[in-house]
Amino acid sequence: EDFYINQVVTPKLQSGEGYEMERSFFRERFPVPPPITRQWVERILSDADPQERDSIQNDANERRLLVISGWIKSILFETEKELVLPEIFMLDLEALREIRKVTRAAAAGCALGWHACQAARRSSTDTVLQREQEGASLVETMNNSGRHTSLEAYEESVEDSVLVLAQKWNDDRPLEPSTVESLRGQTRAVLRGEDAVLKLLDGRMKDIFVKLSRIAVLGNHGAPTSMQTGVTASISSTNGALRTDFSRQEFCKSGLAFYAQVLASAANRAFKIGNLAYAIYADLFLDAMVLDTVLVPDA
Repeated sequence: EDFYINQVVTPKLQSGEGYEMERSFFRERFPVPPPITRQWVERILSDADPQERDSIQNDANERRLLVISGWIKSILFETEKELVLPEIFMLDLEALREIRKVTRAAAAGCALGWHACQAARRSSTDTVLQREQEGASLVETMNNSGRHTSLEAYEESVEDSVLVLAQKWNDDRPLEPSTVESLRGQTRAVLRGEDAVLKLLDGRMKDIFVKLSRIAVLGNHGAPTSMQTGVTASISSTNGALRTDFSRQEFCKSGLAFYAQVLASAANRAFKIGNLAYAIYADLFLDAMVLDTVLVPDA
């Protein structure tokens, strides 16, 4: 799929002809300017302070970043409000579902790793969770849900895998029975989406997705001072994609190493969707829509 997108779809869309084809298709399906997209732009700009509004007004790259980060924060990682997809992302619904599937699995797997570390009473929890291979067996177990005849059987297999991991990190010493029971309960809570660590890790992923996009769009100006030297060459490439190696490092540093590779791919895909939406629709209506909203703060 990535090969087809990179080698066939993207080059075609990046040509003037490809963009115009997309715009013509859009005009046939939706009014211009599209009302849901306008409401979405107003919402993502509602919390912008005067300095941010000034930057957005005067810099097209800031407007590009607004669309990309808005897509990530208010759509991709929005789970508490009912989703109303802006017209500019209507064709990305399947991609949205697939990226969410990756981020949810990553949050669950890394949360289980965190609980296993706590059960083993490791003082270096962050260090352990920054190593990709530490969670390979757990990730494999979680990816094999189809092999089980019931949800209970799947949950039990994941519980067993988490216990094996915790015992390994406990220097292969047996865990206390109370610890075993507690860890099984925490594992079930994670798998059912009821664990507080999930929200923490979900927030970390969202921040990294936005951070990577910001650096890719704004270059050194979008990076923290400590990262600025050479960061643009590390994170972005000439074809508008995120560099996988740099992205993986960012996820590893944040305790998301078990899924660093797939999260790097998901972040790249999310960036491309937002970036392409701005490229296609900026001249048609999106830039004017953003500027109108910036100039009328109470819209």
